[in-house]
Amino acid sequence: MIEKPRYSHAAKIAQKTIDETKISAPPVDVNKILTHIGINLLPYPFPEKVSAILLKENNMLVVGVNNSHHPNRQRFSIAHEIGHYLLGHYKDVFVDMSEISEGRFDAFDTDHNKVQEQEANYFAGELLMPSAMLKKDFAKLRNVEEIAKLYKVSKDALWIKLLKLKLV
Repeated sequence: MIEKPRYSHAAKIAQKTIDETKISAPPVDVNKILTHIGINLLPYPFPEKVSAILLKENNMLVVGVNNSHHPNRQRFSIAHEIGHYLLGHYKDVFVDMSEISEGRFDAFDTDHNKVQEQEANYFAGELLMPSAMLKKDFAKLRNVEEIAKLYKVSKDALWIKLLKLKLV
């Protein structure tokens, strides 16, 4: 059982995925990554609190994403679910509620699930905003709004990543 988030492991797996799919510029193409790892995408009007789900049915993997959410949020949710899968969290079904994505957890969540959520969030951040790529772009542009648009991520997600990289 995982007791602490494996952030460096999540970053390595995200970078390996980017390298395998030969993505070299933002925005990272999550559809290309889904195709590469054999996961189908199903946009669906889930209830507001459901961001995305990852499920396996008859040996077919599917990420269902809430198509009523902002496109940047959808990209993060898809990347998050890819993280669950590639980090080995996958069991049968994952349902990510908005509260989980925003760091608020239900009383029913176990510590193990919290660790998995933290790892999947870290993976998603590295997948959508690869550190090496972001460092170069931030050095050139120095404009959070412009970079967020370039990477198709929220400004909040970008600020978190910039803080983690100690660029701000």
